[in-house]
Amino acid sequence: MVNPECIAPLREELQAALPTGQCTTPDVMNQCPKLESFMREILRLHGTILYGSSRLVIKPVHIPSLGRTFPPGSILTLPWYWMSRDQDLYPNPDEFDSHRFYDESSGGCTARVTTSSDKFLGFGYGTSTCPGRFMASRVVQTVFTKILLDFDVTCMPGGQELPFNIFSSAFFMTNTEIEARIRPRAGKM
Repeated sequence: MVNPECIAPLREELQAALPTGQCTTPDVMNQCPKLESFMREILRLHGTILYGSSRLVIKPVHIPSLGRTFPPGSILTLPWYWMSRDQDLYPNPDEFDSHRFYDESSGGCTARVTTSSDKFLGFGYGTSTCPGRFMASRVVQTVFTKILLDFDVTCMPGGQELPFNIFSSAFFMTNTEIEARIRPRAGKM
């Protein structure tokens, strides 16, 4: 909807991986690296939180790189939002690039949407990594695949100018002011 140029390549990839009448399965999704890259980029750029993996300091903690000691009672957290927009980690970090994690030369995805790292905190990191990330990402991919293949979704006039997310407390939420038109694709209903 916000990036209509992504629709045709994703539909082509899905149609090639998904023979007519076949259900979406993990094997089918594994054949869709462009979709995987697209989903990871959405999570990077449009995540739901500002901070992640918060910890309460129970004894003084010194962090040499900051030159600072944090006393008990302090809360330390990872700056998820700002890391996902760090130009040292991601070229043109404020731009949506559906192929950011897609490798043209190998035809594969450089990192899956569920891959956790110290530079990508979409599902947390280390012992705080979300154990449900595999199921959550498959559910979203399956629903997205159904919508993408069977429907045309467009923004109503003025919708492209509205912010995609709205900040509330420490969370981002989808802007409910954006109106969309959803129509069955020809021959799909």
